Amino acid sequence: MVRSEIPEFEMEAYDSSTGHYTTVSSNDYIGKLGEICFYSADFTFVFPTEISAMNAKYDEFQKMGVEILPVSVDSKFSHKRFVETEPVLAGLKLTMDADRTPQVSRDFGV
Repeated sequence: MVRSEIPEFEMEAYDSSTGHYTTVSSNDYIGKLGEICFYSADFTFVFPTEISAMNAKYDEFQKMGVEILPVSVDSKFSHKRFVETEPVLAGLKLTMDADRTPQVSRDFGV
């Protein structure tokens, strides 16, 4: 979906940089570039390494004006617990998006 306009969405999320729950929507990203990472589920063995690698380059992405959006069908509560208990996610700066219905995933063709 390179150079595509993103479908409209609104999701609950866990902002790991602040430790608070929040809501994100497509309106938050108007005029921005985004790297959207859909993943299967929290507490899986592959996901933490991918997200920690993106997190390691987060400041570089931000300098280029790119937002990173990890999305799964897990709840914001699951995201919080996952970040708190997975050692490789220590220091995570990303907002973990919760596509509970999985409508957002379907809208993106995932």
